[in-house]
Amino acid sequence: IMDPPAVVVAAGDLPNQRAQVFFDRAKDLNLAGGTSSIEQERILRDLFKAVSLQPDHIPHYMFLGKVFRQALDITSAIFCYRLVLNLQATNLQARKQLSELLVVRGQELMVTAAKVRSKLKFHSARACFDEALEVSKDDTNAWICKSICHIHAGELTEAFEAINRAIKTPQESTAEMYILRAKIYWGRGLTEQGNVDIRVAAMMDSTHPEVVSFFNRSFLKAEKLYKESVKAFTEGNYKEALLSVNHAMHITTEDVKLLIMQSKIHRMLGELQAAYDSMLRAKAIFEKAFEGTTYPLELPSDIVLQINLILNDMSIDYASKGNYEKAILLLNKIIKTEEGLSHGGLVKINHKYLVNRGDCHRALNSLSDAVYDYNLALKIKPDDWEIKTRLSLTHYLIGTVHFNQSKFFETQLELDKAIMFNPKVSEYYSVRGRTHYFQSNFQRAYADFKKALELNADNAEVKEWLSQFDDEERSVAGGQNQNSGFSGTTTNPLSKNKKTLRHPDRNANPPRVDFTKVSHTKETSVVRKLEVSEEDMIEMMLLPRKAAQLPTLRMLSTS
Repeated sequence: IMDPPAVVVAAGDLPNQRAQVFFDRAKDLNLAGGTSSIEQERILRDLFKAVSLQPDHIPHYMFLGKVFRQALDITSAIFCYRLVLNLQATNLQARKQLSELLVVRGQELMVTAAKVRSKLKFHSARACFDEALEVSKDDTNAWICKSICHIHAGELTEAFEAINRAIKTPQESTAEMYILRAKIYWGRGLTEQGNVDIRVAAMMDSTHPEVVSFFNRSFLKAEKLYKESVKAFTEGNYKEALLSVNHAMHITTEDVKLLIMQSKIHRMLGELQAAYDSMLRAKAIFEKAFEGTTYPLELPSDIVLQINLILNDMSIDYASKGNYEKAILLLNKIIKTEEGLSHGGLVKINHKYLVNRGDCHRALNSLSDAVYDYNLALKIKPDDWEIKTRLSLTHYLIGTVHFNQSKFFETQLELDKAIMFNPKVSEYYSVRGRTHYFQSNFQRAYADFKKALELNADNAEVKEWLSQFDDEERSVAGGQNQNSGFSGTTTNPLSKNKKTLRHPDRNANPPRVDFTKVSHTKETSVVRKLEVSEEDMIEMMLLPRKAAQLPTLRMLSTS
């Protein structure tokens, strides 16, 4: 190794000039690649001479710090940059270098602390990071390392604050930052927040080992909780099922299957808004997954059908409170969606939605709209008794309107339909008998009154109408009664304590009425108008001779 050229210093040179000569030679030697220990010693010797001649010259200390850093003498380098900042506190380059070196020194102490498991060493490391942040408050690495030191000291609140500052610095955030914050959240018992941060980290680096490990663990645990929720739901333990599915969703919030299950449970608990919110989230997740694709997929039928069930329950709630208009708006939305799902008739619309909308129309006295909906429902379920009962009642109600306007033929047509759908209601025959009567169809009127009395032997008004035919009946059948062995009145098997005529000779012809001799004894002007009360409607919807009532507006729920 050749000696460096001698420095020629004239006797009259000033100290500053002499310091510059030594400084220049040190720089030249460093630029020439002086990395050996002997060359490093020569560089340091020249720099020490320069510093001794010009102790307040900042470039000397800056270069000296650089040389120490190259020699991996971190402590000496830190000392040099501290001196620079004592001389010039605003020196940005010195601040940057000192901050970086303090972080390096702190990391060395952290490694040592981890090996010997010493909280004291972590405390010393944190002191380095604190000083680094005093010099450069936006040093991301310093904040991250400081957070880790707090974690090892069991100071999770301080650790959380430090990592938050790291994420908020101007430097771009990394997956490691969010993973660290997720672990702090978990350590504080905030599972959901921690899971959110892991998902953010996954978007930044899906191959990160911590991310991959988390999702492997999460999938297995969430799947187990989902199965527990399904089992509890099937057994009717809805609150237990909700706890399980909520726990699963703390692990993975973007699982559409879990959201659908959560919605079903909320619906069974009567928490309709919560159920609807869950389905809206499921819908948004699905749509986001296929956003921007060339061929966007339709919503899965599971999501659509569950939303419709919830809206149907909401419409029932509105209807039960008398708000039929809002109920119809919801049902319109449901039926339109169902029509879209039907794909040209391959999938049938749920008939109960049509029945419910018909009930709301009937409650609003929009009887023709109600009939339209009931008929649509009947096409889907041709043998459904509830639909037929509703149709019969609604045609009866339309008939009462015509009857009160003395439109007897129109009344008759409506009563024909009512009886076609439900032939077991006495009142239907009674009203139709009156329409025949006022149209002078006495034979049909008589038959209807007799049928009405057969179905309801207590109907005094029907008996009154039938009394008009009594004189004629007796005049035709009087001779027969005197010789037929008639033994008086007997009990109608349909009703106790009610008397009606019976001919013991079953082979004998019953008395016949000469309807050509019957004439009007009642005028339409004196006949009472038909008034249909709520009780009347309930009675008309009863199955014959059964105590169970079918309410006039019992909205149909679907499970």
